[in-house]
Amino acid sequence: MKDGDYVYDGDIPLPTLDQVDDPILEEIWRKNGREKLFFDLDENTKGHALGIDGETYVYLYRELTGFGPKPLLVGISIGPEDGLGLEFRRLIIAGIAGGVVILLSVLAAVFLGRRISAPIRELAAGSSAIADLDMENVPRLKPSRVRELNEASNAFNRMTTGLRSFETYVPRQLVRRLMDRDAPVESEQKTVTVMFTDIVGFSTLSELMSAAETATMLNEHFSILVACIEAEGGTVDKYIGDSVMAFWEPDEAGNNVDRALRAARSIYERVARDNAARRGDGRVAPSVRIGIHTGDALVGNIGAPGRVNYTLVGDTVNVAARLEQLSKEIGTDSDASVLISGDTVALTADRNGLRNLGRYDVRGRDGDIDVWHLE
Repeated sequence: MKDGDYVYDGDIPLPTLDQVDDPILEEIWRKNGREKLFFDLDENTKGHALGIDGETYVYLYRELTGFGPKPLLVGISIGPEDGLGLEFRRLIIAGIAGGVVILLSVLAAVFLGRRISAPIRELAAGSSAIADLDMENVPRLKPSRVRELNEASNAFNRMTTGLRSFETYVPRQLVRRLMDRDAPVESEQKTVTVMFTDIVGFSTLSELMSAAETATMLNEHFSILVACIEAEGGTVDKYIGDSVMAFWEPDEAGNNVDRALRAARSIYERVARDNAARRGDGRVAPSVRIGIHTGDALVGNIGAPGRVNYTLVGDTVNVAARLEQLSKEIGTDSDASVLISGDTVALTADRNGLRNLGRYDVRGRDGDIDVWHLE
């Protein structure tokens, strides 16, 4: 009902806004200070809020038809005396406070979720590195305030420490090959290339050094040999005093000879350089004898049920060991003397630097074999 409009019911007119004597109702259509309601109304009801003398009033109204020549506008005004004052403000404040609490709860949940998920992600990354045997990049997990995560972190760190220790006793490349197999490892006949190494006059050298110096010299010497062998895909089977036994299994193409000979050439060069530095420092310079042979051998798990080695047995192993010992008689006086069987040379694609020494008898085997020397 707008100011100036009349609605008649028979002969009695309805009063205008200025005739009602209600200052609040008179302000209903004032545009200055008008605000939208913060709650939704149905499609037939309209309304707005209005600030009057520092107080907020709400007007709700609806248009009715069929009661006269003009539609009626029926409504209600709500003010402080109806509960829209302090209590209503308290309700609004409580709603805002509730929204803030919910927001803070969500933020806290996100923060705590990230704090909890971070160690889980580190655990997953560490587990992935262990699966790849990349022990150098396995992180040490930090303690957690969450008891279950802290226990998991401690268990993971202990496991990592144990695996790092275990890694020093088992060849990493061998473990990778075993992990790639779908079936349990069974011994099988293979054509392998075997290498035996030995330090020349080790007993005499060790007499000139203390136990600590001897251990240091051996560790440095073995580090050179193992690096050269593993760089060419070989497996260090075992250490026997000052000797090393290594072997190469066939690759996808069935080859292994060229990789073994490349490792021997690398050992020859590395030992020569290392000994030159040792002599310059006045340290003992160990020379090495090497024997290499290719042939059939039984490869797989050998040993008792509770303690097995992935190793190889057969005449091929014995011939490689005898070639290393034969180097005492026909080897050259150098930092590294490498004798290679004719069976191995016959399979290599690169005979560069190889010299045929003729046929020789080897102890423990009937007949002689063709022997070559790596210059």
